[in-house]
Parts: sequence; C-alpha cells; structure tokens
Amino acid sequence: MRELLAWSPTELRTAASLLKESMPADLGSWDEDPEDADYAAPEQVPVMGPDEQALHDLVTDAAAALVTLGLGVNAGTLGAAAFASLMRRVIADLYLRAYRAGMAAGVHRLRELGIQRPLVVEDLAPTDQATLKSYLSAEAKYIDRFAAQVKAGEVSPAEVLARTDMYADSVRAIWWQGMRSRFAGQRVLVWYDASDDNRTCLPCLSAAADSPYRPEDAPIPGADTCLGLDRCRCALRFEVVEDPDPADAESSLDLI
Repeated sequence: MRELLAWSPTELRTAASLLKESMPADLGSWDEDPEDADYAAPEQVPVMGPDEQALHDLVTDAAAALVTLGLGVNAGTLGAAAFASLMRRVIADLYLRAYRAGMAAGVHRLRELGIQRPLVVEDLAPTDQATLKSYLSAEAKYIDRFAAQVKAGEVSPAEVLARTDMYADSVRAIWWQGMRSRFAGQRVLVWYDASDDNRTCLPCLSAAADSPYRPEDAPIPGADTCLGLDRCRCALRFEVVEDPDPADAESSLDLI
C-alpha cells in the first residue's frame, strides 16, 4: 500500500470511496456508530468561522485516511502489524497538524479579544511537545490492542470501521489543546460551554457548572471529559478579565 502520509486529501477521499464501493456487503457498514455515541448529537458543532472550518476539514481528512486503513483490513489487503504501524504514523501526523491548527486558532482568538500575539505560530514549546507525546503514547497502546484484536479475529468488520472512524474525531481534543495553550499567562478566563439537552452527559454539565477556569485548568472537550468520548459537542469560550471593583473580594480575577 502506498504511504498514506504522502496522499493528498482528495486522493484519500477517492481511495476511501473506491474501497467502500468494492467492499463486499458482509464486511460491515461504513456508518456503524460506536456504542458511546448515545451521548453525542447526530451532527457535530456547526462550522462558525475559518478556524472551525479548518478543523472540520482536518477531521474529514482524518476520517478518510483512517477508515481507508480499516477498509484495507476488512478487504484482507492490510495485515494487523502493518495496520498498527500505519495507524500510529497517520495519527502522529494528524495530531501534530491539529495541535498547530489549534495554536493558530488561539492566536486569532486572542487578537479578537484585543490581545496581541505574533500571527506566526512559533515552534512547539517543551510543554506543547509533552502534551502531544502524552496523547500519542496513550493512543499507541490503544492501537496495539486494537491490532491484536484484529489479528485474533475478535473484531467484526463493522467494528473495525466504527473504531477507525472514531479516531478521526479525536483530533478535536488536540485542536482544543493547541488553542488553550496560547492563552497561558493571559488575563483570560475560560468557560466550558455544554449543550444543555438530554444527550449531554453529566461530566460535561459538571464541567460547565464549574466554569470559569484558568486557561491551564480548563477541561478539554472530548474523551478526557465526556462520556461520549471524542464525539463530544462541547466547546471552550475565552473571555478577557476586566479590572474588577476593588470592593468585590470574590471577583473572578482571583482565579488568575
């Protein structure tokens, strides 16, 4: 199989489409949802601007790349070891892209709030590298376990597709991590905005109720917080801390 990291988004979508069309019916459904999807709405957070559009496009590209790998497994053209190796490499590339996109979005949001930061996203700081390393180390364990289950025949074709597709949504949390990182040391507080409906889980509602947070303490929407894992619909909202009334001892500025 040609190295996926060298494929353009168009090539990835085309490959996924062709594999899907050629896949025998008994290899499983493309649209199978994981069991945790009950906590997520059928549709993700709507696109609201260029940064969110960039995230949406990245998730789409991730789904095309990762589900293509799942289809290769189901078609018998990709063995478990190669599947795990490619998954790790594709995830590493996607997470780096997502984190950098989140950093850029954070700089844009700071400027909207009147806080000037360089528009060019600097190289990853040690803290940024540590965050990515932590996520990738955790994902590597899941991927190796997944590949072992595939090799042992313990995962149905439908589950293979559902689980590879779910990995695509994980880039959202990385994007939020990158965005949040740009607010460190700024006079900004963060609100966790949850959708208050019957599909919103208790941890997300609790995270919203406990707002506001310092940037470094704000929970990240996604698997770290939500019972719906990476299909979380929640978002972070950043607001500048205004100078408080000196008589207000309980001002939110005390959080900074």
